Amino acid sequence: MHWIYIVLVVGFFSSLCFWFAPELAEASGLARFLSAFMAVFWLLRIPVQLFFYDSEVRRQNRAADVGFLLTFLLLGTVFGSAALGGL
Repeated sequence: MHWIYIVLVVGFFSSLCFWFAPELAEASGLARFLSAFMAVFWLLRIPVQLFFYDSEVRRQNRAADVGFLLTFLLLGTVFGSAALGGL
């Protein structure tokens, strides 16, 4: 059942990005807060991937593992940049 919660959170984030992209790109306080929150969310996902998941499964699926890590890093960087005002 925990996966349902995760799917809802990620779905909520994607909804924000698709439906409210112009608002998230603004320098308003709410947009920067939401971008910072999503940056932290995705960057914290990296240690979860590295230390929580079974290393044997990660080793067997190395391409997917690296792809996920790079995706989390990219999302964290993009949202972090937006939170800092587009630096």
